[in-house]
Amino acid sequence: MHFTLAVSAATVAGCAALVRTAQGADPRTMPIPGPAQVTWRSPDRRAAVMSWGTASPESGSDRRVAASQAGTIWADPAARDPAIVCAHTGLARVDPVYLAEIPGAVVLSDRACWAAVVTGRLTDHDPVMAAA
Repeated sequence: MHFTLAVSAATVAGCAALVRTAQGADPRTMPIPGPAQVTWRSPDRRAAVMSWGTASPESGSDRRVAASQAGTIWADPAARDPAIVCAHTGLARVDPVYLAEIPGAVVLSDRACWAAVVTGRLTDHDPVMAAA
């Protein structure tokens, strides 16, 4: 089992800072042990996909690398410039994708608490209990 987090930032420094924050996330916020590791970076270094857990993040498809366990978040290696990080979810899927936006960056994750920790919003009130 593993969890996936994707970062897209306006600058290389912004992406690197979010990756460092994701790698330094308190393990108590995650349901399984294991350090976060970068599984894909865009050629321009402004996007990255990370995995937390022990399973291989490789999906086995030549179109999807660094894919989440449920296949809802992935990087598209065929896109050269700009690189593309993709996500899909819907009412019929049981695996949600959480979106957290901060100035200059967007974070996608299949774990709400990881996205909240990375964007510094773990203590923010969730009025609709979407992350409950």
